[in-house]
Amino acid sequence: MAYYKDLRDFIDALEKNGLLVRIKRLINKDTELHPLVRLQFRGLPEEKRKAFLFEKVTDVKGKQYSIPVLVGAIAGTTEIYALGMNCKPMEIPEKWYESQLHPIKPEMVEDGPVYEEIHMGEGLLDHGGLGEFPIPISTPGYDIAPFITQAYWVTKDPETGIRNVGTYRAQVKSPLTTGIMLHHERQGLAIHWNKCRKLEKPLEAALVIGGSPNIG
Repeated sequence: MAYYKDLRDFIDALEKNGLLVRIKRLINKDTELHPLVRLQFRGLPEEKRKAFLFEKVTDVKGKQYSIPVLVGAIAGTTEIYALGMNCKPMEIPEKWYESQLHPIKPEMVEDGPVYEEIHMGEGLLDHGGLGEFPIPISTPGYDIAPFITQAYWVTKDPETGIRNVGTYRAQVKSPLTTGIMLHHERQGLAIHWNKCRKLEKPLEAALVIGGSPNIG
């Protein structure tokens, strides 16, 4: 079976397998969105939990976004996780084991959908920077800012050139700035960061939002 060509393809698969709930009414990303999803983790058995797609999103200031928000679509349940890996739940450990043994070398390309819209330099704020995206507050009343919770950070070792892809929580600090949560210095991005600090050079990083599950 061929893998999903993009996130939209995977969303279709979730829906066909009865693993997606579409919310069509306007939802506040700062106060309502994550609490609504979390309700299913407070009583529902795992086999009844689903991913949520919020099609109309606003914030506490009344701004409405043109981009929907998908939550719980990577690891909301074991079944969802397996669907993202294109395997059966019982095959997850073996597939992870095989992927660690046989890493895929990245292929460099000169064009693709990611190049369709580019903002650089003084144009970074043309659409509001990070404010263009409906990044939710994960835990209203506790989190101090919106957090990007399911994005893939791609970095490169400044000495070997080997790339790392990892999922790290990132706090939005301004339209042009995020923090990043690194739990251990042996994590891939942390290794690259510390090497760059010693070399006194910036760490180049790409933050992938909305990619298919196999990237991370």
